[in-house]
This record gives sequence, C-alpha cells and structure tokens, in this order.
Amino acid sequence: MSYTVIGTGKLGMAMAANIKRKGGTVFCVDTDPRTMDRVNAREVESMEPGVQQFMNGDDGMAIGTGDVANAVAESDVIFVVVPTPSSEDGSFSMTYVEDAARAIGPALYECDGWKTIVLVSTVMPGSTAAFVELLEEYSGKDHNKGFAVVYSPEFIALGDVISGLSRPNVVLTGAPCELDERSRLALQDYYDKIIENNPEYKWMGYEEAEWTKLLINSYITSKISWANMITQITAKTPGASPKLIADAVGSDPRIGHECFFPGAPFGGPCFPRDGVALAMALEWGGIENDMVRDVTRFNRDHVNWIRNQLISMMGNEEGVIGVLGIAYKPGAPVVGPSLGDSMTYGMWGRNVVAYDPGEEPHESGYCEYVESASEVLERADVVIVATPHDEFLELSPTEFSRVKVVLDCWDFL
Repeated sequence: MSYTVIGTGKLGMAMAANIKRKGGTVFCVDTDPRTMDRVNAREVESMEPGVQQFMNGDDGMAIGTGDVANAVAESDVIFVVVPTPSSEDGSFSMTYVEDAARAIGPALYECDGWKTIVLVSTVMPGSTAAFVELLEEYSGKDHNKGFAVVYSPEFIALGDVISGLSRPNVVLTGAPCELDERSRLALQDYYDKIIENNPEYKWMGYEEAEWTKLLINSYITSKISWANMITQITAKTPGASPKLIADAVGSDPRIGHECFFPGAPFGGPCFPRDGVALAMALEWGGIENDMVRDVTRFNRDHVNWIRNQLISMMGNEEGVIGVLGIAYKPGAPVVGPSLGDSMTYGMWGRNVVAYDPGEEPHESGYCEYVESASEVLERADVVIVATPHDEFLELSPTEFSRVKVVLDCWDFL
C-alpha cells in the first residue's frame, strides 16, 4: 500500500517521515519545487526531531513531486495536510483545502482504482462535507463510488510530532456510516503500520469529529488557564505555593495532573487559534460562547499580568530585563505566540536581552537576542524564565548572583 501527503509543512513532512521509516512508499506533494528537490535528494532539513533522519534515511521510499495527478494515481491513501489559516473573524480558512480538492478531483476522474482521502487539516464544523462536495464536482464521481473521504485530525505538539503520530492518546476518525469497507480496511492497515501503542479509536460522523477536535484543544486551554489563575491567587496570599495548591487540586481524579500546573500562558500555533475558532463556530450555531472567549481573554490578560509583575520588580529603577526562553515550549521549532516572545516588547521602554536555543543573535526594537543564557544573566537586572529549556538547569548559582530578581514561571530552576 502506498500513500500521498499533500502539504509538506511541519506536520505533513513528519507524517511522510513516519510512513517512510516504517518502510512505506510515500509521495510528498508540495507547491515548492525546492522542497520536493530536497526530498528526492534525501537532503531534507528540519528542526523537528526525527524528521530529517527518517526522510534522508534508507528505510522506505519518499518521492517529492508537484504532480498531484500522478501521486493520486499511484497511491491508495491520500492525506490532505494543508494549512487552514485563521480568517479575520477567527474561523479557519478553507482556501488551501479547496485548492487541494480542485487538484485531486480531476485525478480521481482519471483513476479506476479505489482511493481513500484523509483530511487531516483542522477545519470548522461542516467543512469536510463541503470538501466532499468539491471532490464530487471536480471528479464527476459520487462519494463512496470510486473514492471515500474521512476526517482524521492529529493531536500532536511541535518538537514531539513523530512520537505524537506513533503513540497517540486517541485516534479520531470522522466518516459517514456507509463508509466503504475498502476505506475502513485501508485506514486500519495504515494505523497498524504507524501506531505503536494502544490508543482509543473513536469513529463518528464528520461534524462530530470536527467539533471534537476543537473541543478537546479548547478544554485543555481552559485547564491551563485555571492552573494559571492559581498563580495570581497565591501572589495575593503571602507564603502560599501555587505548585502545592495545583498539585492538591490535580490530585482529584476528576481533574488530574495532566496539563494542570501553574506556568506560562498557552501559546504555539494551535491552542490560541483553536479556542477562537470554537467560539466562532458556537456563534454560527447560535450557542453561548462566553466561556470559551473568557479563556482566550484570561490567557491574554495573564501575559499582561506577568509583564506587570516583571516591571514592578524593577520599580522606578533603570535596568535591563532578561528573558530566558522564547519558544512556546521546549524543543519546539516555532517561537510564537509565546510568553517569552511577549516579554520582548511592551516593557515601557526598558531594554531587554533574550536567549533561546533556537533563536539566532539579532536585534529587534528594544530587544537584543544574545548567544547564550549566561550572557543574559551577565547583563540583566531582572530575569524571567519563560520556557523551561533543560540547558537552563546547567546554569550555576554564581551566574545568577548578579541578578536582583528571577521570575521562574515554571518553578523550574
């Protein structure tokens, strides 16, 4: 069985790498010919752990191409992993998904064999059905007659994508009740090849799966915000420990410790926008969405609260603010949106020095990105630990001795 991945961004390339490392054949389709050339030359570059190694290794076969028709013709399963950027109202744009449908449709028209198309991109409720209609229009074929579509978004985190694909907590699949058995078997064969643990498999309709994806991520952000509220409570309670309180609250099995610890506001490419998209989907459906919007508002306000804490530590004195960690999480090849990134501006004209393992030295506004964490400690008067990178644990007490105050958002050091 062979596969096509349409869209070789951070997730798409990782999916291709995961298929290839299991000995599979995968066609990588992208509009950037340079990326396709690197795939074919086994010279893929990626900061995502494992991707570069597996794409350039000897296991399996990866073929880079811009020819959608040939890739679809040669594949059994086609994964659509294109961007769905946020529109002005916060909903997800279907522009690239629609472009993919217009490219796949004519290829389906020319194909005689059965094709299973998996929409992986996170979309708004109702979008998969619209994707199916476009495929029918451009292929001249009816759904479940020559091809079938399922919606199966991934729950992954940048910096750990390969592991997330191989060992998921849940495999979510949206499909019509009458889904052809050939597509069920094709998906099961794929899961058997790729998945290394025993996750929960959840089959449901398209819209049920679309809502589920948004609801899971938005619930996680509400849990993160609830834990961060504890930080603000203990700031008003002398001697109180946010870590102790959060640990006690999380000890109740109805709540749990997962994603429940005081730290930085949530960030990254998914959580912030998924909550906004859910709120918009609720609004479209005439459903109360204040609770979802309040989580987004609290997260934004918590960034400002931390910024004000940092500024108040400086008092009226002039000085330099140091930021350790810019990425939204350790190991992530993406900087923002993140707490560390937010701390590099809006500091009432004070100069900022910042360091992150994935950020090259440069200057931006009032912030200077430097070469090492040690340099931040040498130059800063007040320091915030915004990302818990392991290398910060190697800093010595002597290096911290010059710093007047350290705000460790993760209780990490």
